[in-house]
Formats: sequence, structure tokens, C-alpha cells
Amino acid sequence: MTSDSPPPRLIFNTDGNWILNYLPARRPDDITRQIDELVDAGVEALAVLAGIDDAPSWRGGPSDMWGDHVEVWNPDPRKKGEDQSVPSKAADYLKHLHDCMEAVIDDGRELMQIYIDACRRRGIAAYCSFRMNDAHTCDERREWQVRGRLKCSRPDLLIGPLVREGGHGSQWAFSWQWDYAREEVHERLLGLVDDALNRFDFDGIELDWMRQPPFFKPGQVFANIDTLTDFMRKAREVVAGHARHRARGIQLITRIPPSLDEALELGLDSRTWMREGLADLFVLSSASLCTPAVDVAAAAGCAAAAGAAVYTGFDGTTHLTSPHEGYDRGQPCMLRAVAHNGYLQGAAGVHLFNYDIRHHRAAPADGDGYNADHLQLIGDLADPQALAGRDRDYVAADSSLGGNPAYSHGDHRPQVPRQLPVLARGTGGAGFSIDIAIEDDLEAGRADGRIRGTQLRLRLTDHEVCRDRIVCRLNGNEVTFAGASTVENRLGDTWLVIDEPPVRQGMNEILVGLSGLKTPEPWPVLHQCEVMVLCGDR
Repeated sequence: MTSDSPPPRLIFNTDGNWILNYLPARRPDDITRQIDELVDAGVEALAVLAGIDDAPSWRGGPSDMWGDHVEVWNPDPRKKGEDQSVPSKAADYLKHLHDCMEAVIDDGRELMQIYIDACRRRGIAAYCSFRMNDAHTCDERREWQVRGRLKCSRPDLLIGPLVREGGHGSQWAFSWQWDYAREEVHERLLGLVDDALNRFDFDGIELDWMRQPPFFKPGQVFANIDTLTDFMRKAREVVAGHARHRARGIQLITRIPPSLDEALELGLDSRTWMREGLADLFVLSSASLCTPAVDVAAAAGCAAAAGAAVYTGFDGTTHLTSPHEGYDRGQPCMLRAVAHNGYLQGAAGVHLFNYDIRHHRAAPADGDGYNADHLQLIGDLADPQALAGRDRDYVAADSSLGGNPAYSHGDHRPQVPRQLPVLARGTGGAGFSIDIAIEDDLEAGRADGRIRGTQLRLRLTDHEVCRDRIVCRLNGNEVTFAGASTVENRLGDTWLVIDEPPVRQGMNEILVGLSGLKTPEPWPVLHQCEVMVLCGDR
């Protein structure tokens, strides 16, 4: 595949940690040993991080190589009773990353060229991915050592004082992320893109805005809406200039929020970007997790006139949802549902993020590598017909459960958790329902045998004492809990399971409330609402 080929169906993004495999043997093939397995499963393009965080893996460019300036890798002593001569696990990991980068250079090799060569051998596209505002170095405990020289010497280029719930380093009320209101920040990133294309024959450049908001100081977003649009115009011209020089296409890919409205609140006018064709491929993807709501149809409408492609994207990590197919976390059925909806709404393909990291895949699973189900999922994501014939879980879930963040900036706002509304108090209208979109033609699927059944799964807490008051309406139809079965995960969380609920193609409105007027004590809370579409024999 070349950069002039049609857009790939499945793009696989890796954060660059494959380089950890270079030492001690110093074999380039050890870095890229995953590629054969991934390509055989269906991956058509590899987007590899240019370095680590937002720093490159090469020297001599407009920015320091990641970790070059670190003087003390292990500043924190071991706990009492531990071997004080052994570095802490986090520090040892970071040092090993840098040691591997140095070893590649010392051996007369270029890390990015190793990736490109491996992609060429397997006939897939190679993209260089840049994280536009990685936040890992905000972490005062884990990665403060690897903050670059520019960040340390020029705090005026940083967002600085910022209290943001759930953000790295929020306990210090300070962000070490770049302030994109500053022209020098633009010049640094644009210089890195230009440098990468001068050095390497990549098929494309990926600008990842979901790693990660924010981009401006508090209160300055709307004053800077045009700032990032201007940045994208300049990035487009940098890439176009290299394409003209090579006399062949170079694709520009950008990862943007799954909600176009929430994107605007971050300073990303993605509708304008798409209408102007400021990238060839637009990936709608959360900063973390696989989010069920993605504005693919609206994005495809914006991008159509410019001939740009729209992708649905997600991390392999999911909200905590009901167990299925033997998995409690990262259930493939949820990723399949989001991907299938995306294809039916006009997506050209799927962008899979972080799936090379073990704890971002379906779990529990034995071993560190991909198992058969992981590889089957990759194949499904590249094949809309395969997705149509596999189990899918359409969810509204409380992502704060299971150790995941409650909300990532740029996502659609979560619909749960919520206290059950007391319907007689005027809270029974459609505006109080949970909305779950299913683009699949369920009737046709049942008729031709592709779909064998559906289930409504609900996870509630503190509901036992007033279970007789719980009312459930799905698309205006009463749903009874009589005869409902239950399913439980390994953590002891339990879901009510109602077979054959009256679900439909399109938007499904699900209202779970309480009859009567009395205030419940304790008040029941709905944490998850799922519609499972069951296919095949499993």
C-alpha cells in the first residue's frame, strides 16, 4: 500500500513502546515483531508515535530527543526493606526506554525507519503520529524527570495553573501542557512535522489532538478558536509541500473528539476543519476508553464536500459493562457495536488506539500477547459484514466504575449514573430517558437469521427495597422485570437481564423510574443500561 492508495479500513495506533524490545539483543525485528500478527488479523496502516509523549525519538531536530536531558532517573528511594540498589519500577521503565533509543542510534539505525521498513515489507501504510499535548509529564510521581528542557526553561509557554478533575498532576493545580495561544508552541510542533518528513518517507502524518486537552489557559478557549484552525492550515501546507516535492500523496490524519460540540468547547473547530478539508482522514475518538456515542454521521456530512474520510475510533478500554463471552473488561462486543454503528453512519474505517497494551484489551486473559479473541476482534473491526454477524453491546455506562475516568473532555456527556426519577413528579417524559442508538436493521437481521435475540441489561444499586416500584419503558412500551434473570461479573456486580425487549433500529429511548410519590430511602441508582444484540451460536 502507498500513500496514493484508498484510505485503509483499519488503522492501528501504537504509543511507541515497542522499542522496549530492542535491548538486549539489538535486533530491529524484535521492535516490529507484532506487525505480522496484526496485518494477518486485518490491520492496513500503522500509526506509530514519533517518540514518547510529545518528544521525538531522534536527535538533531527542532526539539530534544525524549529523555536526553535527564540527569537522575531514579530520584525516589525504595521503600523500607526493599533493595535500595534497584531502581523503582517506574524509573527503571523510563530509563530502559531511553537506553533502547540510544542503542538504536548507537547502532547506526533510525527507529522510525525500522517501522517504515517493516510496514513496507507487509504492504501497509506507515504514519508518523504526533501527540499534540501529551499530559504524562504532569504526573509529579511518575514522569516529572522526563520533562523537556523547553518546558522547564519556558514556563510561559505552558498552560500553568489549572485545576482539572481527573487530570495528571491535578493535585498540584498545575499543567505542564503547552499553551497553544503561544506562536512558539505552534512553531515547535510544525517544525517537528517538517523534520519528520525531511528525514523519513512516511505515507502520512497523524496529529493527535486527543492526547490531549486542554490546549489553552482557563477562560481563553473561545478567544482562540481560530488559532488551532490556523495551525491546521499551516500543517496542511507543510504536508502538501513535501507531497509536491516527492510527487506523490502524503495523507494527513487528525484525531478529534467524538462530540463535535464538545470539540468546539476545547478550541477545536472540527466542523470547519472538515469543510475546508484540512486533513484527509478525520478520526473521531475519545482521549480514553471506547465511547458509545460518536458523531460520525454529522462529521461525514461536513467532510463530504472536501472529499475527506471520517473514521470511528476508540481505545481498547471500555466502560465497565456486563460480562460477555468470558470477559469482564474491554468486552469485544462493545467495540463491535461502536464500530458497526460507525460504518452504518458513513465511516470509512476504524482507528484502534492503545490495543497493543495488555490492560487495554479484553480481560481477564492469559499471557501478555494477543489471544484468539483479540485477533478475531481486530479482523471484525476491519470487516463491516463480519461485525453484522457478531454479538454487539450498545451501552450507556457509568465509566467511573472499574477504575476508569468518569468523563474525558471531548466526549458526549455521560447519561449515567442517575437516581431513578419519581415519575409522578413530572419526570416521566422522553427528556428523562436514556438514549441508545442502534443503526443495525434489527428486523431484517431477525428475518434472515443473522440476529438470534436481544437483551436489555440494567445495573442498579439500592433498588432491592423498592423493586416493586421500578418502572421500565422502552420506546414507550412497558417492560416487566418479572422473570428477569441476572448476570454477575467477577467483582460481584450484578445486572438484571430482560430477554427480547422492544428495541428498534435508530434511537432507542429507555426510561427507568419509580412509581408513586414517596421519596425512596435509600434512593436507587442506575449505573448501566445496555442493549445486547446476539448473533450466531454463542
